[in-house]
Amino acid sequence: GVTSDILERIKSESARILVNIAKLLAFIVLVNHLLACCWFAVGTADAERSWVVTHAMSVEKFDYKYLTALHWSITQFTPASMEVFPTNSLERVFSVCVILLAMVLFSSFVSTITNAMNQLRNLNEERYKQMAMLRRYFIENKVS
Repeated sequence: GVTSDILERIKSESARILVNIAKLLAFIVLVNHLLACCWFAVGTADAERSWVVTHAMSVEKFDYKYLTALHWSITQFTPASMEVFPTNSLERVFSVCVILLAMVLFSSFVSTITNAMNQLRNLNEERYKQMAMLRRYFIENKVS
């Protein structure tokens, strides 16, 4: 794919790690977008009792509806909270499923980011050791 071609052209290991982190972030954003769309669809399934009705979304503009659903989706992945919550059984079931999915995805995300940061730290540590050895050589051999 496109990202594989980009990664093949990148010579810096640090840049490769950062591109992989960016890919992961893009994936998380895509998942949250899809979940937001599904959450809004679930909210419109019941015309009498739903989060869409409770928060009078019918009078809001499209961007506010989308951003509210996206906000809800993102909060399922983090310890954050918001005023939108399930108000019927379908919404509750969907919410529970999303929370279970979010636990798996977010823990994998944190693990991958931690691993990438450790890789960056190791790369920098090796570079630091080489520079320290070079400085020591210059000092010991009186090179200026």
